[in-house]
Amino acid sequence: MTSQCETELQKLSLQTFTEYCGAITRLDLTGTNGAKWHLSRFETCPLLRELHLRIVDTAPNRSGIYPFSRPERLQQLQSVTLLNGHLQEGVVTSLATLKALEVLDLSGCSLGINNTLIPLEKCTQLRKLVLKDVCFSPSHKNKLLGKVHHLRTLLTTTEVLPEVTLPDYTDYKLVLTQEPTPTSFSPEEVGKVTRKTLSDFLDDNDEHTYWPNEYAFSQANSPHFWNEQYATYDHNRLHLPYPVGGSPIRCPDGRRRYARGEPTPHGVVISHFWQSVLDLNVSLIVMVKELEQNGNYLPLQKGEKLTFGTKTPLEIVCSDVLHLSHEMTLRILLVNGKKVQHLHKFLSDGSGMDLPTIMDFLDQIEKLEKESLDASTIIHCFQGVGRTGLAFACLILRQLLKDQPKELPLRLDLKMLLSSLRQQREKMVMTESQLTCILQLFRYLRTDTNGHDMTR
Repeated sequence: MTSQCETELQKLSLQTFTEYCGAITRLDLTGTNGAKWHLSRFETCPLLRELHLRIVDTAPNRSGIYPFSRPERLQQLQSVTLLNGHLQEGVVTSLATLKALEVLDLSGCSLGINNTLIPLEKCTQLRKLVLKDVCFSPSHKNKLLGKVHHLRTLLTTTEVLPEVTLPDYTDYKLVLTQEPTPTSFSPEEVGKVTRKTLSDFLDDNDEHTYWPNEYAFSQANSPHFWNEQYATYDHNRLHLPYPVGGSPIRCPDGRRRYARGEPTPHGVVISHFWQSVLDLNVSLIVMVKELEQNGNYLPLQKGEKLTFGTKTPLEIVCSDVLHLSHEMTLRILLVNGKKVQHLHKFLSDGSGMDLPTIMDFLDQIEKLEKESLDASTIIHCFQGVGRTGLAFACLILRQLLKDQPKELPLRLDLKMLLSSLRQQREKMVMTESQLTCILQLFRYLRTDTNGHDMTR
Protein backbone atom coordinates (compact mmCIF):
# COMPACT_ATOMS: atom_id res chain seq x y z
CA MET A 1 0.00 0.00 0.00
CA THR A 2 1.39 3.37 -0.95
CA SER A 3 2.09 6.01 1.65
CA GLN A 4 -0.58 8.22 0.02
CA CYS A 5 -3.19 5.49 0.38
CA GLU A 6 -2.14 4.92 3.97
CA THR A 7 -2.54 8.60 4.69
CA GLU A 8 -5.98 8.73 3.07
CA LEU A 9 -7.08 5.62 4.96
CA GLN A 10 -5.79 7.14 8.18
CA LYS A 11 -7.78 10.34 7.54
CA LEU A 12 -10.93 8.37 6.75
CA SER A 13 -10.57 6.10 9.81
CA LEU A 14 -9.91 9.00 12.16
CA GLN A 15 -12.78 11.06 10.76
CA THR A 16 -15.21 8.14 11.00
CA PHE A 17 -14.04 7.36 14.51
CA THR A 18 -14.41 10.87 15.86
CA GLU A 19 -17.75 11.53 14.13
CA TYR A 20 -19.52 8.45 15.45
CA CYS A 21 -17.96 8.05 18.91
CA GLY A 22 -19.17 11.22 20.60
CA ALA A 23 -19.57 9.40 23.92
CA ILE A 24 -15.94 8.32 24.23
CA THR A 25 -13.98 9.56 27.26
CA ARG A 26 -10.46 8.27 26.46
CA LEU A 27 -8.44 8.02 23.27
CA ASP A 28 -5.07 6.25 23.07
CA LEU A 29 -3.73 6.37 19.51
CA THR A 30 -0.46 5.42 17.90
CA GLY A 31 0.43 7.16 14.65
CA THR A 32 3.04 6.56 11.98
CA ASN A 33 5.71 8.96 10.89
CA GLY A 34 5.03 11.72 8.38
CA ALA A 35 1.28 11.99 8.97
CA LYS A 36 -0.63 15.17 9.74
CA TRP A 37 -2.58 15.05 12.98
CA HIS A 38 -5.21 17.73 13.39
CA LEU A 39 -6.32 18.03 17.00
CA SER A 40 -9.52 19.69 15.76
CA ARG A 41 -10.76 16.24 14.67
CA PHE A 42 -11.11 15.27 18.34
CA GLU A 43 -13.48 18.17 19.01
CA THR A 44 -16.36 15.86 18.02
CA CYS A 45 -15.79 13.99 21.30
CA PRO A 46 -17.26 16.45 23.81
CA LEU A 47 -16.97 13.97 26.72
CA LEU A 48 -13.30 13.28 26.09
CA ARG A 49 -11.22 13.35 29.30
CA GLU A 50 -7.90 11.84 28.19
CA LEU A 51 -6.12 12.15 24.85
CA HIS A 52 -2.91 10.23 24.24
CA LEU A 53 -1.25 10.44 20.84
CA ARG A 54 2.07 8.68 20.21
CA ILE A 55 4.10 8.94 17.04
CA VAL A 56 6.38 6.01 16.16
CA ASP A 57 9.24 5.78 13.65
CA THR A 58 9.93 9.48 13.89
CA ALA A 59 13.21 9.59 11.95
CA PRO A 60 13.97 11.30 9.65
CA ASN A 61 10.74 13.36 9.53
CA ARG A 62 8.38 14.21 12.35
CA SER A 63 4.63 13.98 12.09
CA GLY A 64 3.00 17.37 12.18
CA ILE A 65 0.51 18.06 14.98
CA TYR A 66 -1.91 20.91 14.27
CA PRO A 67 -3.87 22.99 16.82
CA PHE A 68 -7.45 22.75 18.00
CA SER A 69 -9.81 25.07 16.13
CA ARG A 70 -12.60 25.15 18.77
CA PRO A 71 -11.09 23.86 22.03
CA GLU A 72 -14.05 25.23 23.99
CA ARG A 73 -15.95 22.13 22.86
CA LEU A 74 -13.68 19.98 25.05
CA GLN A 75 -14.75 21.21 28.45
CA GLN A 76 -13.86 17.94 30.20
CA LEU A 77 -10.43 17.24 28.65
CA GLN A 78 -8.05 16.87 31.62
CA SER A 79 -5.01 15.02 30.28
CA VAL A 80 -3.19 15.46 26.94
CA THR A 81 -0.14 13.47 25.86
CA LEU A 82 1.56 14.27 22.55
CA LEU A 83 4.71 12.20 22.07
CA ASN A 84 7.37 12.65 19.37
CA GLY A 85 5.45 15.00 17.10
CA HIS A 86 6.36 18.33 15.56
CA LEU A 87 4.08 20.96 17.06
CA GLN A 88 2.84 23.37 14.44
CA GLU A 89 2.26 27.04 15.17
CA GLY A 90 -0.58 27.64 17.61
CA VAL A 91 -0.67 24.19 19.23
CA VAL A 92 0.50 25.33 22.67
CA THR A 93 -1.81 28.35 22.53
CA SER A 94 -4.81 26.15 21.75
CA LEU A 95 -3.85 23.71 24.52
CA ALA A 96 -3.72 26.61 26.96
CA THR A 97 -7.42 27.33 26.34
CA LEU A 98 -8.48 23.91 27.68
CA LYS A 99 -10.04 24.99 30.95
CA ALA A 100 -9.96 21.54 32.59
CA LEU A 101 -6.37 20.66 31.56
CA GLU A 102 -4.44 19.16 34.50
CA VAL A 103 -1.70 17.07 32.87
CA LEU A 104 0.28 17.92 29.73
CA ASP A 105 3.06 15.67 28.41
CA LEU A 106 5.01 16.86 25.35
CA SER A 107 7.91 14.42 25.68
CA GLY A 108 9.94 13.99 22.52
CA CYS A 109 8.12 16.74 20.67
CA SER A 110 9.74 19.42 18.57
CA LEU A 111 8.56 22.88 19.55
CA GLY A 112 9.98 24.57 16.46
CA ILE A 113 10.43 28.33 16.35
CA ASN A 114 6.80 29.47 16.45
CA ASN A 115 5.65 27.93 19.75
CA THR A 116 6.16 29.44 23.17
CA LEU A 117 5.31 28.00 26.55
CA ILE A 118 4.13 31.25 28.09
CA PRO A 119 0.41 30.74 27.16
CA LEU A 120 0.35 27.84 29.63
CA GLU A 121 0.27 30.43 32.40
CA LYS A 122 -3.48 30.56 31.70
CA CYS A 123 -3.93 26.90 32.66
CA THR A 124 -5.14 27.44 36.19
CA GLN A 125 -5.81 23.70 36.72
CA LEU A 126 -2.45 22.50 35.37
CA ARG A 127 -0.60 20.40 37.95
CA LYS A 128 1.87 18.44 35.85
CA LEU A 129 3.96 19.43 32.83
CA VAL A 130 6.45 16.97 31.31
CA LEU A 131 9.03 18.18 28.76
CA LYS A 132 11.35 15.17 28.67
CA ASP A 133 13.61 15.08 25.57
CA VAL A 134 11.84 18.06 24.03
CA CYS A 135 13.60 19.22 20.87
CA PHE A 136 14.18 22.97 20.71
CA SER A 137 15.04 24.85 17.55
CA PRO A 138 18.86 25.37 17.75
CA SER A 139 18.69 29.09 16.94
CA HIS A 140 15.98 29.65 19.56
CA LYS A 141 17.10 27.22 22.26
CA ASN A 142 18.12 29.90 24.74
CA LYS A 143 14.83 31.76 24.44
CA LEU A 144 12.68 28.66 24.73
CA LEU A 145 14.59 27.27 27.68
CA GLY A 146 14.34 30.67 29.28
CA LYS A 147 10.58 30.53 28.83
CA VAL A 148 10.53 27.11 30.50
CA HIS A 149 12.33 28.52 33.52
CA HIS A 150 10.12 31.61 33.44
CA LEU A 151 7.00 29.45 33.33
CA ARG A 152 8.25 27.23 36.13
CA THR A 153 9.00 30.27 38.29
CA LEU A 154 5.56 31.78 37.77
CA LEU A 155 3.61 28.60 38.35
CA THR A 156 5.57 27.09 41.22
CA THR A 157 5.26 30.28 43.23
CA THR A 158 1.48 29.71 43.26
CA GLU A 159 1.92 25.95 43.79
CA VAL A 160 0.13 25.23 40.53
CA LEU A 161 2.96 23.23 38.99
CA PRO A 162 4.65 20.98 41.56
CA GLU A 163 6.06 18.53 39.02
CA VAL A 164 8.11 19.68 36.02
CA THR A 165 10.70 17.75 34.03
CA LEU A 166 13.14 20.12 32.32
CA PRO A 167 15.57 19.25 29.53
CA ASP A 168 19.22 19.67 30.48
CA TYR A 169 21.78 20.78 27.90
CA THR A 170 24.56 21.55 30.39
CA ASP A 171 26.16 18.08 30.35
CA TYR A 172 28.08 19.02 27.16
CA LYS A 173 27.31 15.66 25.51
CA LEU A 174 26.48 17.33 22.21
CA VAL A 175 29.46 19.71 22.11
CA LEU A 176 31.70 17.13 20.39
CA THR A 177 30.32 14.89 17.66
CA GLN A 178 31.69 12.57 14.97
CA GLU A 179 29.51 14.04 12.25
CA PRO A 180 31.16 14.01 8.82
CA THR A 181 30.68 17.76 8.35
CA PRO A 182 34.15 19.30 7.89
CA THR A 183 35.24 22.36 9.85
CA SER A 184 37.68 24.65 8.07
CA PHE A 185 40.07 26.72 10.11
CA SER A 186 41.46 29.00 7.44
CA PRO A 187 41.49 32.67 8.55
CA GLU A 188 38.68 33.48 6.13
CA GLU A 189 36.49 30.60 7.32
CA VAL A 190 37.20 31.28 10.99
CA GLY A 191 36.09 34.87 10.53
CA LYS A 192 32.95 33.79 8.69
CA VAL A 193 31.99 31.12 11.23
CA THR A 194 32.65 33.27 14.29
CA ARG A 195 30.87 36.33 12.94
CA LYS A 196 27.77 34.30 12.10
CA THR A 197 27.84 32.48 15.44
CA LEU A 198 28.29 35.68 17.38
CA SER A 199 25.45 37.36 15.51
CA ASP A 200 23.12 34.40 16.14
CA PHE A 201 23.85 34.31 19.83
CA LEU A 202 23.53 38.04 20.33
CA ASP A 203 20.10 37.80 18.67
CA ASP A 204 19.15 34.90 20.94
CA ASN A 205 19.93 36.93 24.05
CA ASP A 206 18.13 40.16 23.22
CA GLU A 207 15.01 39.32 25.25
CA HIS A 208 16.22 39.18 28.85
CA THR A 209 12.69 38.86 30.26
CA TYR A 210 12.66 35.16 29.37
CA TRP A 211 15.56 34.61 31.81
CA PRO A 212 14.34 36.05 35.12
CA ASN A 213 16.93 37.89 37.20
CA GLU A 214 14.66 39.65 39.67
CA TYR A 215 16.88 38.79 42.64
CA ALA A 216 19.83 40.70 41.19
CA PHE A 217 17.67 43.68 40.18
CA SER A 218 15.86 44.04 43.50
CA GLN A 219 16.56 47.30 45.30
CA ALA A 220 18.13 45.61 48.32
CA ASN A 221 20.49 43.42 46.28
CA SER A 222 21.35 45.61 43.28
CA PRO A 223 24.57 47.09 44.81
CA HIS A 224 25.99 43.56 44.92
CA PHE A 225 25.15 42.93 41.26
CA TRP A 226 25.46 46.37 39.68
CA ASN A 227 27.99 45.26 37.04
CA GLU A 228 26.39 41.83 36.45
CA GLN A 229 22.66 42.25 37.07
CA TYR A 230 21.52 41.00 33.66
CA ALA A 231 24.03 38.13 33.72
CA THR A 232 22.92 36.39 36.93
CA TYR A 233 19.80 34.27 36.42
CA ASP A 234 17.42 33.56 39.28
CA HIS A 235 17.54 29.85 38.50
CA ASN A 236 21.36 29.70 38.71
CA ARG A 237 22.63 32.04 41.40
CA LEU A 238 24.49 31.56 44.67
CA HIS A 239 22.19 30.76 47.59
CA LEU A 240 23.94 32.19 50.64
CA PRO A 241 22.51 33.97 53.71
CA TYR A 242 23.61 37.31 52.23
CA PRO A 243 23.41 38.80 48.71
CA VAL A 244 26.49 38.12 46.60
CA GLY A 245 27.10 38.01 42.85
CA GLY A 246 28.04 34.91 40.94
CA SER A 247 26.75 31.88 39.02
CA PRO A 248 27.75 28.22 39.45
CA ILE A 249 29.16 26.92 36.15
CA ARG A 250 29.04 23.19 35.55
CA CYS A 251 32.27 21.63 34.26
CA PRO A 252 32.93 18.07 33.03
CA ASP A 253 35.51 17.32 35.76
CA GLY A 254 32.97 18.01 38.52
CA ARG A 255 34.97 20.71 40.34
CA ARG A 256 32.86 23.53 41.76
CA ARG A 257 33.54 26.73 39.82
CA TYR A 258 31.78 30.08 39.88
CA ALA A 259 31.63 32.94 37.39
CA ARG A 260 31.06 36.46 38.65
CA GLY A 261 31.84 40.12 38.09
CA GLU A 262 34.48 42.07 39.96
CA PRO A 263 33.36 43.15 43.45
CA THR A 264 32.30 46.79 43.44
CA PRO A 265 34.36 49.24 45.55
CA HIS A 266 31.87 49.29 48.42
CA GLY A 267 32.82 47.92 51.84
CA VAL A 268 29.77 45.72 52.34
CA VAL A 269 29.98 44.29 48.80
CA ILE A 270 33.66 43.39 49.19
CA SER A 271 32.97 42.01 52.66
CA HIS A 272 30.27 39.71 51.26
CA PHE A 273 32.63 38.64 48.48
CA TRP A 274 35.36 37.56 50.89
CA GLN A 275 32.82 35.89 53.16
CA SER A 276 31.60 33.87 50.16
CA VAL A 277 35.21 32.83 49.49
CA LEU A 278 35.25 31.25 52.94
CA ASP A 279 31.73 29.80 52.79
CA LEU A 280 32.25 28.26 49.34
CA ASN A 281 35.67 26.85 50.32
CA VAL A 282 37.42 28.74 47.52
CA SER A 283 41.12 27.97 47.14
CA LEU A 284 41.71 29.82 43.85
CA ILE A 285 40.50 33.16 42.49
CA VAL A 286 41.25 33.82 38.81
CA MET A 287 41.06 37.42 37.56
CA VAL A 288 41.11 37.96 33.78
CA LYS A 289 41.10 41.76 33.38
CA GLU A 290 43.07 44.92 33.92
CA LEU A 291 44.08 45.33 37.53
CA GLU A 292 42.94 48.91 38.05
CA GLN A 293 39.63 48.95 36.18
CA ASN A 294 37.39 49.22 39.22
CA GLY A 295 39.58 49.70 42.28
CA ASN A 296 41.20 46.97 44.33
CA TYR A 297 39.40 44.43 46.49
CA LEU A 298 42.65 42.68 47.49
CA PRO A 299 46.09 43.68 48.84
CA LEU A 300 48.62 43.85 46.02
CA GLN A 301 52.01 44.13 47.72
CA LYS A 302 53.71 41.52 49.88
CA GLY A 303 52.90 42.20 53.52
CA GLU A 304 49.95 44.49 52.71
CA LYS A 305 46.77 43.95 54.72
CA LEU A 306 43.13 44.98 54.17
CA THR A 307 40.21 44.62 56.57
CA PHE A 308 36.52 44.55 55.61
CA GLY A 309 33.34 44.17 57.65
CA THR A 310 32.35 45.32 61.12
CA LYS A 311 30.27 42.62 62.80
CA THR A 312 32.51 39.86 61.49
CA PRO A 313 35.81 41.45 60.39
CA LEU A 314 37.62 39.83 57.49
CA GLU A 315 41.37 40.29 57.29
CA ILE A 316 43.05 39.72 53.93
CA VAL A 317 46.85 39.60 53.96
CA CYS A 318 49.12 39.27 50.91
CA SER A 319 51.86 36.89 52.04
CA ASP A 320 53.72 36.56 48.72
CA VAL A 321 53.76 37.79 45.12
CA LEU A 322 55.08 35.62 42.26
CA HIS A 323 55.46 37.02 38.73
CA LEU A 324 54.84 34.00 36.51
CA SER A 325 55.14 35.91 33.23
CA HIS A 326 54.87 39.42 31.83
CA GLU A 327 51.07 39.38 32.09
CA MET A 328 50.39 36.75 34.77
CA THR A 329 50.91 37.18 38.52
CA LEU A 330 50.17 34.85 41.44
CA ARG A 331 49.45 36.28 44.89
CA ILE A 332 49.26 34.12 47.98
CA LEU A 333 46.56 35.51 50.26
CA LEU A 334 45.50 34.69 53.78
CA VAL A 335 41.78 35.29 54.38
CA ASN A 336 41.28 35.14 58.13
CA GLY A 337 44.23 32.75 58.11
CA LYS A 338 42.94 30.54 55.25
CA LYS A 339 45.25 30.25 52.23
CA VAL A 340 43.66 31.48 49.00
CA GLN A 341 45.66 31.83 45.78
CA HIS A 342 44.89 34.73 43.43
CA LEU A 343 45.94 34.29 39.80
CA HIS A 344 45.83 37.53 37.80
CA LYS A 345 45.94 37.32 34.00
CA PHE A 346 45.97 40.72 32.31
CA LEU A 347 43.40 40.75 29.50
CA SER A 348 41.81 43.86 28.06
CA ASP A 349 38.05 44.05 27.59
CA GLY A 350 36.75 42.01 24.63
CA SER A 351 40.09 40.49 23.71
CA GLY A 352 41.14 36.87 23.41
CA MET A 353 44.53 35.17 23.81
CA ASP A 354 47.06 33.67 21.45
CA LEU A 355 47.59 29.91 21.62
CA PRO A 356 50.77 29.82 23.80
CA THR A 357 49.18 32.23 26.27
CA ILE A 358 45.93 30.31 26.62
CA MET A 359 47.79 27.01 27.08
CA ASP A 360 50.02 28.54 29.78
CA PHE A 361 46.96 30.07 31.42
CA LEU A 362 45.08 26.75 31.49
CA ASP A 363 48.18 24.93 32.76
CA GLN A 364 48.50 27.35 35.66
CA ILE A 365 44.84 26.95 36.63
CA GLU A 366 45.08 23.15 36.47
CA LYS A 367 48.28 23.16 38.55
CA LEU A 368 46.85 25.43 41.25
CA GLU A 369 43.55 23.54 41.44
CA LYS A 370 45.35 20.24 41.98
CA GLU A 371 46.75 21.64 45.22
CA SER A 372 43.22 21.67 46.70
CA LEU A 373 41.11 19.06 44.94
CA ASP A 374 38.15 19.34 47.31
CA ALA A 375 37.95 23.15 47.10
CA SER A 376 36.34 25.47 44.55
CA THR A 377 37.36 28.20 42.10
CA ILE A 378 36.06 31.69 41.29
CA ILE A 379 36.77 33.17 37.86
CA HIS A 380 35.92 36.80 37.17
CA CYS A 381 36.54 39.75 34.88
CA PHE A 382 34.65 43.04 35.16
CA GLN A 383 31.13 41.81 34.38
CA GLY A 384 31.87 38.11 34.53
CA VAL A 385 30.68 37.28 31.01
CA GLY A 386 33.07 37.92 28.09
CA ARG A 387 36.57 37.17 29.33
CA THR A 388 35.21 34.95 32.09
CA GLY A 389 33.18 33.04 29.49
CA LEU A 390 36.32 32.59 27.39
CA ALA A 391 38.17 31.10 30.36
CA PHE A 392 35.34 28.68 31.11
CA ALA A 393 34.88 27.68 27.46
CA CYS A 394 38.57 26.83 27.13
CA LEU A 395 38.63 24.93 30.42
CA ILE A 396 35.58 22.90 29.44
CA LEU A 397 36.88 22.21 25.94
CA ARG A 398 40.20 20.91 27.21
CA GLN A 399 38.47 18.71 29.76
CA LEU A 400 36.15 17.28 27.10
CA LEU A 401 39.10 16.43 24.85
CA LYS A 402 41.37 15.11 27.60
CA ASP A 403 40.46 11.43 27.19
CA GLN A 404 39.60 11.49 23.48
CA PRO A 405 42.05 9.62 21.20
CA LYS A 406 43.89 11.99 18.90
CA GLU A 407 43.22 9.73 15.91
CA LEU A 408 39.45 10.11 16.38
CA PRO A 409 38.14 12.88 14.10
CA LEU A 410 35.78 15.14 16.02
CA ARG A 411 33.63 18.12 15.16
CA LEU A 412 33.16 21.01 17.59
CA ASP A 413 29.63 22.36 17.83
CA LEU A 414 30.57 25.88 18.87
CA LYS A 415 26.96 27.01 19.16
CA MET A 416 26.15 24.13 21.48
CA LEU A 417 29.15 24.95 23.67
CA LEU A 418 28.11 28.58 23.97
CA SER A 419 24.48 27.64 24.45
CA SER A 420 25.43 25.34 27.33
CA LEU A 421 27.34 28.19 28.99
CA ARG A 422 24.63 30.77 28.38
CA GLN A 423 21.99 28.63 30.00
CA GLN A 424 23.97 29.14 33.18
CA ARG A 425 24.99 32.79 32.77
CA GLU A 426 24.05 35.30 30.11
CA LYS A 427 26.36 36.47 27.30
CA MET A 428 29.23 34.14 28.20
CA VAL A 429 31.84 34.80 25.45
CA MET A 430 31.08 38.03 23.62
CA THR A 431 33.52 38.84 20.82
CA GLU A 432 34.86 37.39 17.60
CA SER A 433 38.42 37.30 18.95
CA GLN A 434 37.26 35.21 21.90
CA LEU A 435 35.41 32.77 19.62
CA THR A 436 38.46 32.53 17.37
CA CYS A 437 40.59 31.71 20.40
CA ILE A 438 38.28 28.78 21.25
CA LEU A 439 38.47 27.45 17.68
CA GLN A 440 42.26 27.72 17.61
CA LEU A 441 42.51 25.85 20.91
CA PHE A 442 40.26 23.11 19.57
CA ARG A 443 42.40 22.70 16.47
CA TYR A 444 45.60 22.58 18.53
CA LEU A 445 44.24 19.96 20.92
CA ARG A 446 43.07 17.79 18.00
CA THR A 447 46.37 17.79 16.09
CA ASP A 448 48.10 14.43 16.42
CA THR A 449 51.80 13.89 17.15
CA ASN A 450 52.60 13.79 13.44
CA GLY A 451 51.09 17.21 12.84
CA HIS A 452 47.93 15.91 11.14
CA ASP A 453 44.81 17.98 11.75
CA MET A 454 42.22 15.56 13.16
CA THR A 455 39.36 18.05 13.40
CA ARG A 456 36.18 17.83 11.40
